[in-house]
Amino acid sequence: MTKTIYILLAFLLIATPAFANPKGSSDFSTGQFIILGVLTLGIGLLIYNLFSPPPKATFQSEEIGITLLPNGFVEVDGKYKFTRPDDSVKHFKITYPFPKSKDFGNVQIKKMMVNGAEIENVSQHLNNPKQVTLELFFEGKDELEFEIVFLQKPPRNSYKYILETTKSWKKPLESCKINLHLPEGFAVAHCNYNLISLENEEGRGKEYQLTAFNFYPEEDLKFSWK
Repeated sequence: MTKTIYILLAFLLIATPAFANPKGSSDFSTGQFIILGVLTLGIGLLIYNLFSPPPKATFQSEEIGITLLPNGFVEVDGKYKFTRPDDSVKHFKITYPFPKSKDFGNVQIKKMMVNGAEIENVSQHLNNPKQVTLELFFEGKDELEFEIVFLQKPPRNSYKYILETTKSWKKPLESCKINLHLPEGFAVAHCNYNLISLENEEGRGKEYQLTAFNFYPEEDLKFSWK
């Protein structure tokens, strides 16, 4: 926006002597019409920059690992990629929600990382038991990866992973990949998304996968096991 203002001021300085007609005539020369057109364009650009929304970060993709542990806890390892349109976007704020239910146990955050660097003092970002809020910085790069790993005790034999919050970004994800791992002797009983069962070595449990592109989820991922 600052650059547009400078250009507009330069045009005004050029236009001032051009519009000063010493003969007192009201006739416009060709040059004056050109300058008037350029000024109109400059004012239009200024108005556009003043009232158009500022550029924002884009939530590009996510890769999620969900593992049912032998002790009954679920471990979630989420990796989320964000991009920016240009270097005018220095940072942005995210709110990471956890499943909300009185039957779910409190979340235990194992780690949070940005571009491979671990975030210290994780507890200061947990503004209530149901979500994490923090500011993320691009630090000279046009792409950023945020990773969070947490544990939660689910109610009975079911779990929910929140997907619907993708809508708050007003744009589909380029890709979404979810890997679900269950211990040996367990299997998915029901899931509201179409999971693909993967081959796994004997004794390594059951592996399921969901892969989607141009992903704009209408509901959260809900599954149960037996």
